[in-house]
Amino acid sequence: MRINGYSYYDIALKYQISEGSARVIDFRTKRRIKEILIKEEWNNE
Repeated sequence: MRINGYSYYDIALKYQISEGSARVIDFRTKRRIKEILIKEEWNNE
């Protein structure tokens, strides 16, 4: 949802979670995607 321009506040309201939880989920998701891309050798190095 962040990719589509939603704020953490909007995401928190939609899923009935705290804004902090929305931020943590976003961070962990980005970290996981990065790990997968590195494992699949899609990094930009």
